[in-house]
Amino acid sequence: MKADLLRIAGFAGIAAVAAIRSMVSIEPNLWFADVDPARDQMPLLSLGAAGSHALDLVLLLSAALAILGEVVARRGVHWGLVFLALVPVPVAAMHAHTGIIPENGFRTDTWIAAMFAAVALAHLGRDRRFRAAALGVFLGVIALLAVRGFVQVLVEHPATVAFYEETREAFLADRGWLPDSSAARTYERRLYQAEATGWFKLSNPFSTMMGVGLVGCGALAFAARRAQPSGNTLLLALAAVASVVLLVVNGGKGALLATIVAIAVLFVSLRAARLPSPRWALVLAACALGAVFARWLVGTRIGETSLLFRGFYLEAGVRMLGQGAGPLGLGAERVQEFFAASKPPNCPEDVKSLHSIFADWIIALGLSGVAWIAVIWRFFWPSREGDDGERGMAEASCEPDDGGEARARMLALATAAVAGVAGTAIAMRAEAPLVDGFWLATRVLGVFACVLVAGCAATAAMAAPPRALRAALFAVGVLVLVHAQIEMVAWLPGSCVLALLLIACAAELPAGRGQAETAAPTAAKADNAVLAPLLAVCVVVAAISMGASLWRSTTRATHLERAARMLAVVRDEPAKEFDLRMAAARELFESPYWWSRFALEAAIGQSLAAAAADAARAGEAFAYAERIAATRQLRPPRKKAIEGDIALRKLRHMAARERLGDDEIVSILSAVQAVEDAVRVFPYSPRRWADAGAAREAAGAIRERAGFGVDDDPREFYQRALDVNEALALDPLAQLSDREVAAIRAAIERLGGPLGASDSL
Repeated sequence: MKADLLRIAGFAGIAAVAAIRSMVSIEPNLWFADVDPARDQMPLLSLGAAGSHALDLVLLLSAALAILGEVVARRGVHWGLVFLALVPVPVAAMHAHTGIIPENGFRTDTWIAAMFAAVALAHLGRDRRFRAAALGVFLGVIALLAVRGFVQVLVEHPATVAFYEETREAFLADRGWLPDSSAARTYERRLYQAEATGWFKLSNPFSTMMGVGLVGCGALAFAARRAQPSGNTLLLALAAVASVVLLVVNGGKGALLATIVAIAVLFVSLRAARLPSPRWALVLAACALGAVFARWLVGTRIGETSLLFRGFYLEAGVRMLGQGAGPLGLGAERVQEFFAASKPPNCPEDVKSLHSIFADWIIALGLSGVAWIAVIWRFFWPSREGDDGERGMAEASCEPDDGGEARARMLALATAAVAGVAGTAIAMRAEAPLVDGFWLATRVLGVFACVLVAGCAATAAMAAPPRALRAALFAVGVLVLVHAQIEMVAWLPGSCVLALLLIACAAELPAGRGQAETAAPTAAKADNAVLAPLLAVCVVVAAISMGASLWRSTTRATHLERAARMLAVVRDEPAKEFDLRMAAARELFESPYWWSRFALEAAIGQSLAAAAADAARAGEAFAYAERIAATRQLRPPRKKAIEGDIALRKLRHMAARERLGDDEIVSILSAVQAVEDAVRVFPYSPRRWADAGAAREAAGAIRERAGFGVDDDPREFYQRALDVNEALALDPLAQLSDREVAAIRAAIERLGGPLGASDSL
């Protein structure tokens, strides 16, 4: 009884956290992330880093309870898998707590808790009740996501487009975007696409889950059609239809292909004389990576770019391994800055993720990330000597027992209901300004669908023939694993846990010591006596690290909000703008015990905005921004970019003034050098080359006015900006706007026309 309670509590915590994470959008920072608070006092309507870390702690401890329940029940624990899941803990803690980027912990803590929970669920899944309940809860969550998707496509998207068109100028101004800028054009391209994203904010991870809904609900409806009430079958069939409709509406090629592969796997599994080996999941995942590699080899000779861009991401990842990743990795939140410095010249995108689950782990966590790849490998690669016994164990675990169907159904219903209520309560707090009658109605409808589908799916999973259940779970696992090789489904904080748990549901773990009657009980007890306390120590260390991240993120959020609130009166009292922005910058900078790179960059942003607000006192603001940028906590390559941005603003300010002091004139060379250093670190950005040209031009104007003459010719940088811009033709929205190109060409002509080949860089 004690063991069952531990296992049930662990399962409920694991499944509930996965569900809650899928029911609310999650962001590391809610203030200064999208809009300047001086323009708009609305934070991002999401769950912040503190809430995410709290969920990570619950997930970690729930997984530990599940493993403890397996130990107490003497079902046998695969200790190697358990400890492999925790190998990256020290590396993740180092990245989160010894640098200036605590947001590293925001992502890696979720990954750690998710992988540990996946291993725990793979152990619980040897009992058919837990497998059925898990599949039921997860399909219920997907039903809720489907309700959300239809609301987004049919109601919210038309309303959002109409509102944007009415307020376009103000919307763009609040974000500092010009109407023809790359940022504005990219935003509009996404805005006008009627896509369902759920709370993931991206359509591709949502499409992954719709593929799971189609395969899972469809397989259960078909397999258990004779063993369950017709109403259950109809509901599951409707859920499958809803999933396929949204999958087609989104139109993601990767998700569609992964779903087709999963359907083919399901068909073969049900029709073949024997179930296919679990190793086929790894083979198919390797095929997905192989397709990316093949498309990368073909290059730009054909028009399809989705897989080509994935090839660019992996190419940049290989370069990053040699440019600073090292054996401990970069940390999850430093990938984008290194990617921008390492990507191929014709790659038009700057991404935070390499869009491949294995590559992301290795780049972020170094060699310790290989441990998680080994976990996935072990899920689907049974040992040769245990292969037959393993299959026999899995088949035996699928045999229904007396009352098992009712217990699985009740466990799924209770977990889905608790998760639905808790997720709705969290969302009400996070999205408070949006809560109205329609919001509540759609939420209630979604939770009702979640609970109803969870119960029906769990019942069908218990009623389905063992082979059909295994085939459905395997097909779902293949779908997620394959799509995770080319998309961010296992990277995002909202979808990561659900994705890894769906993979774990497909795992086939053999009996460990203590489960089989033939196992040596003495050896099993010896293993447990030594390894269980060691596991407890590892879990405590991970929990302490997550707790520290929770405290730090809570403190950071408090200071960020306090600084944002200081700016609330800027619009009403513009005369105080300089003082208010500098006060906000000091609030963000002068409490080093909670520093983060995000806060430091926000402080620099406020200092530069203060300089723009009051030209007479701009020197004070620039000096403060330079002081922040000089802190050793800001590191290259991002540090170079920040210093270059400050220097360019400062040069433009000096060029606009009639008289300069001697010390300011002396600082011109160092300012130009800072801008040029930034472009050399990020050589594939046409804007940085244009900035370097503008910096040289401004410096030349200042020096000429001071009587020193002009030494450097900016035309070489302007011409390089045009060349780099032309290389980004794979995505026109990543290129400079026509207005920007015309301005650069005009500058070249104004300065004497294009340089000859012997004069250029």
